[in-house]
Amino acid sequence: GQVRISSQNTRDRVLSTINHEQFESGTPNFLDIVSLDTGLTALRAIGMDAVERHVAALRSHLYKLLSSLKHSNGNRVCEIYGRHHENDSKRQGGVISFNVINPDGSYVFYEDVILAAREFKIHLRGGVACNPGSAYAAAGVTSAEVLDAYKDASCLSAVVIRGHHIGAVRASLGYPTTFKDCCCLLYTSPSPRDYCAH
Repeated sequence: GQVRISSQNTRDRVLSTINHEQFESGTPNFLDIVSLDTGLTALRAIGMDAVERHVAALRSHLYKLLSSLKHSNGNRVCEIYGRHHENDSKRQGGVISFNVINPDGSYVFYEDVILAAREFKIHLRGGVACNPGSAYAAAGVTSAEVLDAYKDASCLSAVVIRGHHIGAVRASLGYPTTFKDCCCLLYTSPSPRDYCAH
């Protein structure tokens, strides 16, 4: 919407110059409001405890799969953010944020990962997850560096600092997600396919 880039430390921000975007606060999914009752009925029938157990099992499974991937030179394929290693549903929800890393240690642009996943009918999201400070910290850059680099970029996703795009890929797991979906995700990376699970 209206904010192109922001800094939680300096309170600097760059707002959109496009008139209608200056009044947007996000994208409300108002068209699907008609299905809300059906969705809540389905969740009640399944039971939230069952959904929580399913999502926790998927998260643990996907985390193990992604963290086990190594390139043939021994370098890891994914940098995973969060507390997934603790395997605690109360501390880590059903979203896994990660970046894919090439064998030489450079990062694959998250939008390339998202496009590759689309070919397998897997929907991923990317960007700073409405939390630029966390994204900057994960990338090891300061707000000042991002704001300075943004001056020469068309949008935040075009910002590259020390070879790293700001942002990550997010896989959101839910009750319709299957273990097969998690396995398919391993083959969607546009990184050279010289890796395997260990």
